[in-house]
Amino acid sequence: MIYNRRRVGTALILGIAALLGACDSRNDSVGVSVVPDYTKFEVEEHELPLEYATISANVDGAAVSEGDITWNNIYVRSSYSYLGHIPNPEYGGIRTEYLTQLYVPAGFKFRETPLNHKIDSTFITLYYEQFTGDKQQPMQVEAYKLAKSLPHSKYSMGDVSEYLSDIKLGEQSYIAERGTDTIGSMRVVQIPLDELHPNIGQDLYDKSRSNDPIFASQENFTKYFPGIYLTSSAGKGNVLKISKTALSFYYQYKDTVYKKDGTTIDTVKVSTHIQELSHTSEVPQISRYGNDSLDELLAKAASGEYTYVKSPAGVFTEITVPTTQIAKLLKEEPGFVKQLNATPLTIVGEANAQGTYSLTTPDYLLLLPKDSLQSFFEKEHTELNAPYTTYIGSSNISGATSYTFGNISTVITEHIKAHPDTDLKVVIVPIERTVATDNRRQNTGVSSSVSNEVLPSAVKFKTNSKTNKHFKVYITKRRSGSPF
Repeated sequence: MIYNRRRVGTALILGIAALLGACDSRNDSVGVSVVPDYTKFEVEEHELPLEYATISANVDGAAVSEGDITWNNIYVRSSYSYLGHIPNPEYGGIRTEYLTQLYVPAGFKFRETPLNHKIDSTFITLYYEQFTGDKQQPMQVEAYKLAKSLPHSKYSMGDVSEYLSDIKLGEQSYIAERGTDTIGSMRVVQIPLDELHPNIGQDLYDKSRSNDPIFASQENFTKYFPGIYLTSSAGKGNVLKISKTALSFYYQYKDTVYKKDGTTIDTVKVSTHIQELSHTSEVPQISRYGNDSLDELLAKAASGEYTYVKSPAGVFTEITVPTTQIAKLLKEEPGFVKQLNATPLTIVGEANAQGTYSLTTPDYLLLLPKDSLQSFFEKEHTELNAPYTTYIGSSNISGATSYTFGNISTVITEHIKAHPDTDLKVVIVPIERTVATDNRRQNTGVSSSVSNEVLPSAVKFKTNSKTNKHFKVYITKRRSGSPF
């Protein structure tokens, strides 16, 4: 039995080899002519229109209007806080503020004993390295005590009225270029508290020294001091990117200086020290992002000449992709099998007007189905978690306005399968992206994190330009048939 199998196998191999040898003749027209029609592929090229609209970033319906300001909610992963106000005649101004709590370890104590147990001064300190906008414009910040503790949420918040009190802690004017001081390598804005609350620092020190129950747990401390609301109260010109918010206590203490042998006291001097209670990831912080005259920007977009993208929490661009037309093209010509091959998409924007308060252009834009927008950010996905529906367009040169999303045929194919009778709506969203290198992808950059962009930025796209108005659709087709 084994012998027969081998003989049949040998004969089959020889037969295939002979057939391949006949077909391999480059000059044998008979060899080409015997190739079945169902193995011959053709490529069709179609140019289809795209429709654009500008929509509010208010994805959860919780937007709040206060006069000319619209506060939209977006999901935020950034560990930074933003504070300030930038006017912009082209897109409307941007306002940023935040509410924060302070982390207190159980049994908190001051590291050194203040001289005569006296706290000299107390500040709210805002540490920052970067800002955007006019570096010389005078600004003013006000700080208020919160009325109650904050919820644990990664969403920004429109309506914060239930968390605010009338208890003003302090205020401070500053210029972004230099702040009010420097601590180490960081610029800071320090808001003095002693003028309105002369005993606040001393009272907290005394409670710490006496083992007051407010320091027994985070919950106890938050009941005593729910947190701080920081808002830009005057000036229009810049936004600070704040890396740390702290309640700072300044005091003097006796500092013992030892000789080189480390055992003999050289001298005792009086030094100034800073003790701080800071916001950390263990306690909540809620951002607010407001847009001036957002209705005017949406009304301007309704004319259809331009579509807009603006961050933070401003507007997104919605694109309607004619998937019903594509589905129709795939069904045409009975007797042929058609398949969507490629739909490359590039959109080209226009440079922003230059001036003192011009906004930067987003480095990255995210394209995804409109109904996936909220869940994408809530699940903290990247393009690797949602490879069939999500595409990142980047401007290859910083400040450029051309964004290439690559071949988006997969999301079109998936939509046609699920919703053949409705067109696909995708949204273009400005994002902040951390890029990692994946060696399995031949050193191409992939995202380790993607989040909504909260740096003030904007770009506009002319809807009837040659590049933006249409996109190419490539379809492969072959005659129906099968060798089996």
